[in-house]
Amino acid sequence: MDGECARLLPAVCAVLADARQLVSDDTCLEKMLDWFKALTEAESSLLLLQENPCLTELVTCVLKLEDPSPSIVSFILRLTGIFAASESCFQHLQEYCLQRLSTLHLLSSSYQGEFLSSLFGEEGPINSSLWEDASVRSGWVEGVRSMVRHQSTIQFLCSSGAIDVIFMLQGDPSLFVASAVNRLLVHILTFSLQSETTSPLSMKYCSWPMCAQMIMAHIEESLKSSSVSRIKQALKLLTSVFGCCHDQWTEILWSRIAEPIESLLKEEPVQTGHSLVDLFLSMARSPVFGCPECSLWTSVTHALKFLNPAQAGPLALGVLKCQEWYDLLLWNSLFYTIGIWFCKSLKLLCCIKKKTFLLHLAAHVRLLQPKKGSRSPGAIGGDNSDDSVQRGRNRRSKGMHSSFSP
Repeated sequence: MDGECARLLPAVCAVLADARQLVSDDTCLEKMLDWFKALTEAESSLLLLQENPCLTELVTCVLKLEDPSPSIVSFILRLTGIFAASESCFQHLQEYCLQRLSTLHLLSSSYQGEFLSSLFGEEGPINSSLWEDASVRSGWVEGVRSMVRHQSTIQFLCSSGAIDVIFMLQGDPSLFVASAVNRLLVHILTFSLQSETTSPLSMKYCSWPMCAQMIMAHIEESLKSSSVSRIKQALKLLTSVFGCCHDQWTEILWSRIAEPIESLLKEEPVQTGHSLVDLFLSMARSPVFGCPECSLWTSVTHALKFLNPAQAGPLALGVLKCQEWYDLLLWNSLFYTIGIWFCKSLKLLCCIKKKTFLLHLAAHVRLLQPKKGSRSPGAIGGDNSDDSVQRGRNRRSKGMHSSFSP
């Protein structure tokens, strides 16, 4: 930070901490956050805090206010997260700064806990009327997301109860907050597994990192819940996990949730069909599940049988578009099931005049109909000669070229 900025910063912090001077335009706060992000990337976060104590004083002064502005509270949550992304700075905020500010009587009696707990723990905005404002909840989530870069943060989330708050926010009425929480949980799960695990993961929870255990337990509990909204939240989280993580531990994750997923497919009617389709397609694109004997494909086959046409249609098309799985699926029961499903759907779609989708389906049905005299796609020991395989690929290429997405 240059000298001129360092000279002006205390006055700016004083204005932000003064409840009588409202900030009418939040744009300036966003620009300050961007500036601090750039500074922490170029310089030592710890050094910046040590040389500019007005920053920590700003946080504690805002916490002392009886009725602070939600935009300012959101700002300090995000600002703290930016600095706490450094583990050394995290420890500094937890220990040194708290002790120093307490001796100066800058902390009120209600905030005589750890510095970060007064922001992200039960002592902070979570249990105040400020929490009703979506901008505060959003600032809280963004602050936590910025901090999840080292093990100290992971341990803090588990010990402070913040992880339970994150679970609660999955069902937040603000779609923006709920979406940010979903991304946060994916990041926490993948970070904790990748950073803490030094040996192959076991099927037993006791060998998994504590934070990963808590998230996994929450997912399994949600999938077995009677609440449809909770089930959909868990499925959305799993879809994001399998979509962005292609590590071997995702196969273990699937083995843990396969049974409750099967139970959801057997419901009458299936209430989470679209969410299940998104999950299966996300997994189908992962190389981890490329083995044709993987139980995923059994679940996909069951889904095609149990889901209604509006739900099973996107799943069937999505599987066919996964080119890397085409040869694996060509002669097995799943491919045959898709063919039967398409043939039935064509008759139904003709009745409701879905012209665009009909044309798309017709292009794929031509691929699935066996030639006269050829063996059933489900038969074992079909023609596997090189010429036969090449003819199948040529037909596929021609059919894909003539089709288009609805």
